Amino acid sequence: SLRLGRAMLCMAACASSAGGSETITIARQASEAASEANDVPPLDDLLVALDVASREETAETEQTILALVARAKADGVEPREYLALAILIAFRRRNHAASQAQGMGAGERRLLRTVLRAIAAHDPAAVVLILPLIPLYGSWKDLALLAEELLADDDSAASGEGELPFIVHAIVDCFAEALAHDEALPEGELPSSAAKYAPHEGRHAGGGREAQSARRLAKILADAIARRVFSRAAAGEASAAAEGEGGAAGKRKREGNGELGKDALRAKYRKLRAGLNMRLAEAGHLLEPLLAAKRLDAIDFKKAPKGALAKCRKALLKDPETAARWKKAMAASDKAVPDITDIVQAAAEGGDDELELLPRRISKAIAALKAAREQLQA
Repeated sequence: SLRLGRAMLCMAACASSAGGSETITIARQASEAASEANDVPPLDDLLVALDVASREETAETEQTILALVARAKADGVEPREYLALAILIAFRRRNHAASQAQGMGAGERRLLRTVLRAIAAHDPAAVVLILPLIPLYGSWKDLALLAEELLADDDSAASGEGELPFIVHAIVDCFAEALAHDEALPEGELPSSAAKYAPHEGRHAGGGREAQSARRLAKILADAIARRVFSRAAAGEASAAAEGEGGAAGKRKREGNGELGKDALRAKYRKLRAGLNMRLAEAGHLLEPLLAAKRLDAIDFKKAPKGALAKCRKALLKDPETAARWKKAMAASDKAVPDITDIVQAAAEGGDDELELLPRRISKAIAALKAAREQLQA
């Protein structure tokens, strides 16, 4: 009886001690949560920080995304709810005059990629959901650069040995679907610019280590896109063969064909890209193929990409007839005037012929800024 009483007293003491410890733990957690909530800036401040962030402020932008996640947890909401607001701001800032989306932004390429890379660490599925919107608000080039950056972050995949990261795999699917769709378009219909910006072997020039690394990443992505495009085409052909020749005969035909080797796959991919890019060039929306073919007379300066005109201006101005035709086009429309992003650089790197272009380029840049400001104020 005495022993039983002592045992019951011990159990009561232990229960009391455990309950007290549990109460202390809960109180400490609540205190830490309150402290964390006080340390994290309010939601509005974080969103404003994203809206005014410079494209060079990569680390600061990444910290803002981290703070948004912490703010969401402190407010008791799902982080995706606040991260979605960050994505909206990034898209608004990426939007530009030539995009397929409504509105006007500053055309900030790097900020969009920085925000999406930071969000990918917390909610990759959310990033995959909005990938198809990137070419609408920005460019297919944004998708290609995002894929290269995310691939570089994964050492195993970047070496060519591991599986592609989840988001990179989804970007590969976006390119493959667009290329397959463009290839199937009837003659005369304009394809998208997916072929222009799709990763390929010769994407990055230069002989330095950084350029070599970038080319390796582009090659990995190009091979993955090619496999996706042509495996889909092969599946369609095999299905048609199976229906036409009977199930067993179609199956033997598929097995007999096998998969394309790497060299053959790359050759088909190059041919696909070249064909689609030539269709863009013939319609006046791509400059480089016409330059490579020395078909300067086929360039439509009002339709040609203004960034490409700025990049290739020296080669164009070397030909007297092309230079005269270009000046005539600029006199008729600002659509033929090449873009300008750095006035000092543009003034320093050009000769007399290029200096003659400078006033028109500056005037066009000022007009574009005014139009953007009016749309933002509206």
